[in-house]
Amino acid sequence: MPEPASGARHAVVAWILAAAAIAYLDRVCISTAAPAIKAELGLSDSQMGMVFSAFTLAYALFEIPAGWLADRYGARITLARVVVWWSLFTAATGLAAGLVSLLALRFLFGIGEAGMFTGAAQAFGRWLPIAERGRAFGLALMTAAFGGALSQPLVVYLLQHMSWRGAFGVFSSIGLVWAVGGVPKVVFDFVVEDGRVVEIEMLSDPDVLSRLADTQRAEPA
Repeated sequence: MPEPASGARHAVVAWILAAAAIAYLDRVCISTAAPAIKAELGLSDSQMGMVFSAFTLAYALFEIPAGWLADRYGARITLARVVVWWSLFTAATGLAAGLVSLLALRFLFGIGEAGMFTGAAQAFGRWLPIAERGRAFGLALMTAAFGGALSQPLVVYLLQHMSWRGAFGVFSSIGLVWAVGGVPKVVFDFVVEDGRVVEIEMLSDPDVLSRLADTQRAEPA
């Protein structure tokens, strides 16, 4: 008789959903702040478009290397690295002095954010039964979209009280709070220290147990 599930997988999913929301919160904030950035740095619309493209290019180029890192080092290290990296470069965006530095910073931001969803997929694959993985990934995409939607009114509010540079510092702090809030030490260490926790989570799913029973019955005596 399998041991009851610990429920740790629900904590894993919850913290990944939070990371997905923060990712899009930080990713989208620059679009709402763009008019203030353009005015202060003297950028044209085409130059601002280049800034947006710098992030997208880096994000695309580094998804596969980030996936390799997730497979090699696991979700704990990958997601902690991703969130800390993009949070630091969110704050650093507020230090941009012109087009070149802004392009470089957003390219580096894109490198950092690549790996968010590959790390999430790796965690879901280890922690969740097959029947739950699609739903969990759908929730991750949904919360990411909600984070992007929340970013715009939040930036508008912040710009009424501080500069765009200060607003990027505020957004950066949210990711850093996530990174030190318990995931690396409390949740993902279960995978490293006691692989049976994952096994128990997986075997708690009735569909998994049913398939295992069918397999055993089909095996020759």
